Amino acid sequence: MRFFLQILISFIVSSVLYLQAQTPADQLFARANELYQSGEFEMAVSQYEKIEENNISSAELYYNLGGAYYKLGNIGKSILNYERALKLMPNDEDIIFNLSIAKLSAIDKIEAIPELFFSSYWSSFKIIFDSNTWGWFSILFIWIFGISLSMFIISHNSLVRKYSFLLSIFSIILFALSFLSGRTNLHSEENKTSAIVMSPSAYIKSSPDQTSTDLFILHEGTKVEISDKVAGWVNIRLEDGNKGWVKQESLERI
Repeated sequence: MRFFLQILISFIVSSVLYLQAQTPADQLFARANELYQSGEFEMAVSQYEKIEENNISSAELYYNLGGAYYKLGNIGKSILNYERALKLMPNDEDIIFNLSIAKLSAIDKIEAIPELFFSSYWSSFKIIFDSNTWGWFSILFIWIFGISLSMFIISHNSLVRKYSFLLSIFSIILFALSFLSGRTNLHSEENKTSAIVMSPSAYIKSSPDQTSTDLFILHEGTKVEISDKVAGWVNIRLEDGNKGWVKQESLERI
């Protein structure tokens, strides 16, 4: 009997400590996941968005939110949240796969203009890590550069001077690459120039005026790049090079 009571007390204490260790956001996330698993997708979305309203974001949150919206048939919101998840974890295979599945349901199929080899390589290289990680690499490489340069200056050994010189050249090149990658990614993260069309259909105009010429029409789920903003209108560019103006409320920034 005493042994049973000890087990029961230990279980109760462990449960209390576990619940205390969880933050309200953790509890909401766990609840949202339970709702998702049970097929209560609308309620799951509501719980996930409560977390986001508290300025708490993560790739996992956006990934699950994208999945819940996809189950509800809301392709625009699904693609938007998968894109937000991908922005935080650019090389995650699950996010990339599910985003590609969601895009199959979008009406518009935009064919991107082929990039030059160097441009394509640079685009792939810079998203290997986020801006914060690239920042740490920059610090590491500049320290290596400083140490190797110091060894080159103070050493009297020709072999040491040779290798420290080569190391300093190599490290300063890596510093430049990591710094530029981090800076480019940070600019993209802060300015949010990418957006998703949220309206079922949006007419793209030749100028920021409702009476201007209709150039083409876009549908929910299409990704665009924002280049300018004027009085409630935004100038957008598609991957195929087409440009135009659209009402700001038709889009939601990634």
